[in-house]
Amino acid sequence: MLGRLADALGHRGIRLYPARDSGVVRDVLVSAGDEALLAHAHPTVEAAGTAARVELDEADGPDR
Repeated sequence: MLGRLADALGHRGIRLYPARDSGVVRDVLVSAGDEALLAHAHPTVEAAGTAARVELDEADGPDR
């Protein structure tokens, strides 16, 4: 389910930044075949927000 959501959002240029994934969430993602989301998982919401800001800054380039 989250994998399909991530794909649908990705087609619109939006990325999910999962945060605070517990062992149970990890197990559900793996069993659903959505383990690719774990590659972008962050330990805290703050870390996920920081990663999103960094990615946006890099996309904007040095001439912001």
